[in-house]
Amino acid sequence: MSSTILYTCATCGGELESSAASAGLRTPCPLCGAITKVPHPELPRPVANSGAEVETEHTLREIHPVMYGRQPLLFILVVALSVCLVGAPFLLIWWLRNRCQVLTITNYRSVLRTGWLSHRTTEVLHRDVRNLQVYQSFQQRLTHTGWIGISSAGQSGIEIAVDNIPHPEKVRRMLDACRGFAPAQ
Repeated sequence: MSSTILYTCATCGGELESSAASAGLRTPCPLCGAITKVPHPELPRPVANSGAEVETEHTLREIHPVMYGRQPLLFILVVALSVCLVGAPFLLIWWLRNRCQVLTITNYRSVLRTGWLSHRTTEVLHRDVRNLQVYQSFQQRLTHTGWIGISSAGQSGIEIAVDNIPHPEKVRRMLDACRGFAPAQ
């Protein structure tokens, strides 16, 4: 006995039923005649007007790299030189570079946006994350910053890499929670 698939017509919203053998095929809707693709049973499809709540994507945290993370002594020197306006242009450029990079973590994905005049966006769905790396140098450990790298099964290398992230271990724990991993005891 084959199982049945319940799904909705994209045109009229009518509830339809097909055998599991017809998954992936296009069939006419018996109610309105529109051609509708039968979904695969392993992919959950919300039924229209079923009253079931679908969780919407929401931002958990937006993280900008900090300026002092990897080179705190250079940061202090540039700030000191900014008092006499010599270091002000360097400080402004350094600040812009850090403000024009943001790692956004939502309940479904991680998104890295970079650029000021030109933009670049890279995103990885949490369900696809296969490798999560955290690195902290000695200076970064002192300043509670570090490097985080995220990769998925779809790419061979690190897709999202951000340096000077504040509290990278907290970010890793947040990503693990989004992936459904229990915290290590």
